[in-house]
Amino acid sequence: MKKIFTCTALWLCLVFSLNAQESSENLLNKFTHFSLSDADSARIIQAKIDTTSFNTEQKIRYQQSLGRVLSLENKYEEAVAVYIESLKSIPENASFAKLISEIYDDIGSIYNSNLKDFNLAETYYLEALKVRQRFKLNSELGMSFYSLGTIAFRRSEHYKAIDYFKQGLNSISGESQLSIAANLNYMTGMAYARIADETDPAKLDSAVTYLKSAKGMYRAMGNAYYEGVVTMEEAGILLQLGQYAECAKSLEQILSNDNIKKDIKMYIRIFAQLSIAYEGLKDYKRAFEYKRLEADSFRVELSNNRLSSIAQITEDFRTDKQLDEAEATAFFASRKARIFSIVVIVLAIVLVISYLIFVQTLQKKKLENLQAMVMGEEQERKRVAKDLHDGIGVLLTSVKLRLSNFEDKVDDKKAYQDSLQQIDNACTEVRRISHNMVPASLTKLGIEEAILDLLDNVKASTQIEINEDIQVEEGLLAEEKEVLIYRIIQELINNSIKYAEASTVSLSIKNLSNEVKITYKDDGKGFDKSEIKAGIGLKSIASRIDILKGKLNITTAPGAGVQFDINLPLYG
Repeated sequence: MKKIFTCTALWLCLVFSLNAQESSENLLNKFTHFSLSDADSARIIQAKIDTTSFNTEQKIRYQQSLGRVLSLENKYEEAVAVYIESLKSIPENASFAKLISEIYDDIGSIYNSNLKDFNLAETYYLEALKVRQRFKLNSELGMSFYSLGTIAFRRSEHYKAIDYFKQGLNSISGESQLSIAANLNYMTGMAYARIADETDPAKLDSAVTYLKSAKGMYRAMGNAYYEGVVTMEEAGILLQLGQYAECAKSLEQILSNDNIKKDIKMYIRIFAQLSIAYEGLKDYKRAFEYKRLEADSFRVELSNNRLSSIAQITEDFRTDKQLDEAEATAFFASRKARIFSIVVIVLAIVLVISYLIFVQTLQKKKLENLQAMVMGEEQERKRVAKDLHDGIGVLLTSVKLRLSNFEDKVDDKKAYQDSLQQIDNACTEVRRISHNMVPASLTKLGIEEAILDLLDNVKASTQIEINEDIQVEEGLLAEEKEVLIYRIIQELINNSIKYAEASTVSLSIKNLSNEVKITYKDDGKGFDKSEIKAGIGLKSIASRIDILKGKLNITTAPGAGVQFDINLPLYG
């Protein structure tokens, strides 16, 4: 009897021990998943975890997840310290190779995306690649080459980026890696397109080849949205190559895409490209039809955003049409009555005065329409950012929390884990898009701190030396004007980085008695104002200055850098 009792007690202890271990493993799994995108939920799960019973692998997974949570909390240095400490305790063997490479990737991502130290990011991405090559983790090589390629791409080292992307493509085999293969093809095509824009237009053909491959892969995966995105990039290049028929055919194939229909801005861009394509084919009827659809879609977008300017835009269209009809009627009437000299003279005077009034009115309305579109774009960014953060972000978090409660009831664990992973990815993407839509420093700290923050980001991510002298009285400018000034500075810096090849930039912003004076200089390669055509960047700058009723003067010459002198009135 005593032996039976002893055996029973031992058996019960073993059962309870196994249940405790299973509970700890489940908690660790939840902690791992929430650590990817939801720091608050991860901290709640972490408080329930007892690490004393963990084996070596579980301890490392726990530290990896803790590092990710710290990163979500913007504690990047602490996160890196946790990752490096965990690497010290990991045995260097095949069993732990996957974990080691993932931790190196996590550190690289912090330096790449958050701390903007691309040199250190590249160092850790290379360490991850070495581990994967050493232990023959062939299915993950493509991810390493993709990370290294994106670093080179961000540095504008496009040939180096292409080399990495191609190595990634050569390492891929099987349909299980179709997603990373599509991304690699897409980035290779974009790198070739950048080279074509900068130095070698012949590379456009290579860009088209890789973008077509990426498009086919996204189609095979059923990812219709990204298929549409790649198609539009491809279409832009085909327009440059003058391959209008192929461009039109490619774009019209994706017009029935239900995912595209949900994105009115994408529709506007497609219609604009189709209009250009058919104009190149000299099919002016279809070109005009797509131009009309572009305008209609834009009006629908403004209507959905409840912008009052839509009524004004519609009225402008009608007014222009009526004025055209009036001019035509006046022309034919004057020809019939030319024998009456007095009538002809009177009509001529009336036409001249009408024309001058028409030109003045048209210029005024164009400025109003431009202001409506620019400010409408900023309002749409704010609305979308808020909807993403407060709506979709909260909803996804709620879904994750509820879904995590059903893990023990799910038979297909892999499908369950994949679902959680997809939700985590969605949360991360929503947060990234929301942050990029509206500069938080502008809305919270004002124009001066926002510009200083922008300059700090440029200093951290490039080798450009920046000298700034910013003196703007807080609250002096309306929020709409601050947004426009911020976008002007942002575009000027973008031009210096992308086109001027500048090593030094100087920015001075001062508010005088009745105006804000902005002086921006770089020591880049400059340009000949009589030969260069204004690109999208210069047009964007000039348009915003027109909205602010300011004045712009550009001083430049080939090899002599460029200086922008901008005077913006404080009132009016």
